[in-house]
Amino acid sequence: MVTTRTRAIGMAACSMFGVVLILPACDASGGSVATQTSAATTSQPSSDPGRSDAIMASFIRSGGIAGTTDTVKVSYGGRVVVDKDGRGTVEYQLSDDELLDLRQSLEDAEMGSLDETYQDDGVADAYTYWVAFDGHHIEATQTVLPASMEPAVDDLESLISRAS
Repeated sequence: MVTTRTRAIGMAACSMFGVVLILPACDASGGSVATQTSAATTSQPSSDPGRSDAIMASFIRSGGIAGTTDTVKVSYGGRVVVDKDGRGTVEYQLSDDELLDLRQSLEDAEMGSLDETYQDDGVADAYTYWVAFDGHHIEATQTVLPASMEPAVDDLESLISRAS
């Protein structure tokens, strides 16, 4: 089922990565008529760590009580671009130590061993997180975020706070 929150994350991914996302159409009974997704460009961060401007990690935080959507992109060179709910972007540079710490928390999450989706439809005001790193992506509702992802999400959320 396509929810408002799913649409918000899809729209944020579209604006962040140039993704073309076609959401499922529903028939009169609410059932899915067809599902098709295609990407004009990859929604995954670049896998070329040799380019310091290539995207190492991407993060979208959507929902919460205010229904906001915040995005973060971090390059291999430590450049951070934050868009707080469509109000414009803030850019800043991580130190080498901060970048190494972030990369370590993302590696420690072992995203390749996790499912791609963890959804709790029973919570109306929770955040939904979308994290992409090292060729993997995870979408999870705040209440069912895998424990291994918590330090990485905390680090990524701190990048949003720092842009204030």
